Formats: sequence, structure tokens, C-alpha cells
Amino acid sequence: MASKSVDLLIVGAGPVGLFGAYYAGVRTLSTAVLDSLEEPGGQITAMYPEKAIFDVAGFSAIRGRELVEELVKQAAPFDPHYVLGHQAVGLERGDGTFAVTTSEGVRIETRAIVITGGIGTFTPRPLPAGQEFVGRGVVNFVPGPASFITSRSSPTLTMRLPSIARA
Repeated sequence: MASKSVDLLIVGAGPVGLFGAYYAGVRTLSTAVLDSLEEPGGQITAMYPEKAIFDVAGFSAIRGRELVEELVKQAAPFDPHYVLGHQAVGLERGDGTFAVTTSEGVRIETRAIVITGGIGTFTPRPLPAGQEFVGRGVVNFVPGPASFITSRSSPTLTMRLPSIARA
């Protein structure tokens, strides 16, 4: 079993987790970032990589992929250890420390844990319509509450390149 010891374990590699890795680094904490997805970015990477996001401070609009790239770049000087494609499946508490075991058998020992998970393990929802587009660029169906990302309240079909909004 592989083992890693850090000051801080961040569970969730979405935008909040990535910014947390940067901030912890600024405060001289060694950090590991754990996520069940294979790449950083959370929901944004999985569902909205090409969509414009309108509620990020300092940007009138930024594509999801660009936001994630910039957050990873911002944290990079502090060398966070990314543990991607792993789920946290075990937790042990010691004398002032914790040990998290992952689904892949990695053990991470840490003094503190911050959970920045959004919806948890990502499971794409099947499209209620539009099956003819699956495999031809359609990635996922996003129900109405995606308004914080798209500034729309209607469902959308999310594609790798342009997005199609359903009215």
C-alpha cells in the first residue's frame, strides 16, 4: 500500500479544492488533493468544460476549462500532491492526526481534512431525449438548476464544443 503524509488533505478537486490547495501552499502547508474523477476540475471539467461561467470574481466570463487550468497553474508553485481517480473509503483517527484510505489502496496521513466535494462521485445522467446525438459530441444533460453556470434556467445539452440550449 502506497502512503503519503501531508499537513492538509483536500477531498474534492473542483474549483474550491484547487483554490484551497493554492491557499494552503501560501500558508506553507504540504497538501494532497483527492478526487474520484481522473482529472482536476470537478463538475466543471466533467460537464461544462466549454461553457462560459459568469460568476467568477475578476472575470466577466471564463470557460470552464480555462478556469480549471488557471487554478491548477496557480497552485503549482506549492506542489500539491494530486490523488485522482480515487475515492476516500476509510478514515482512521490517531493522536492529532487522521489517515484516509482510498479505493485504490493509497493511505494519506494528515493533520487536517477539508472536504470541498460538490455532488460527490460524479455519475452522468442519461439524456431524456436526443439519444441520436450521443457519441457525436453530446456529453451530458444538465437539468434546470444549472443557472449559476449558464445564467439560464432551462435545461441544456452540454457538448465538447458549442453548447445547445433547449427552450
